Amino acid sequence: VAFVNWRMFFDPRKSRDMPVLWNYAMSGGTVVSHVFGFCLGRVQAGMRSEFDPTGTFDEAFAAGGLRIVKSGDKMIGDKNLGGQSFVNVDMGTPAGVMRAIQFALPSAFVSDVISTPVLHPVASLFQPQQGRVKAESQGRLMIVFRDPMRRALNRYEEIKKLDPNLEQLTLEEYVTSAVFKENNPLIRA
Repeated sequence: VAFVNWRMFFDPRKSRDMPVLWNYAMSGGTVVSHVFGFCLGRVQAGMRSEFDPTGTFDEAFAAGGLRIVKSGDKMIGDKNLGGQSFVNVDMGTPAGVMRAIQFALPSAFVSDVISTPVLHPVASLFQPQQGRVKAESQGRLMIVFRDPMRRALNRYEEIKKLDPNLEQLTLEEYVTSAVFKENNPLIRA
């Protein structure tokens, strides 16, 4: 899939350009996603694991058509950030992206931003030959870059926290293990 209906950073901004955040694991994209949702109040089509980790909104995700759903309040210390509004598509899975294509997400104008770890399938949303995308709906890519070594080290620390059996895992064992092979899409050859 080609990125033919995407706008370049130097192209003039149009009112219905659709920002697409390439949100790959431990890159910092989740922080940007939270800024969009909690701080700016933007409606997002993103990864269900960010908006509905407990399956509270199963009915909304099973419903036909696109709907805006509001999650519960998020507390940080004594501050209530309120909820996030999101579209009932999971942009973190191939099935969710297919649902977004089926219901012509960019042309429906229900989302202010798309957040996804699967960039190439999402490119299909903006293919003009599908006849579903209006000319003013073009993707505009955003990426948060993180130092690959710091990202890998953070992943090592997170793995050790999540699994008590790995508490004694050394950094050398982690780096040389085939089980924990680093999967950073930005540094692959």
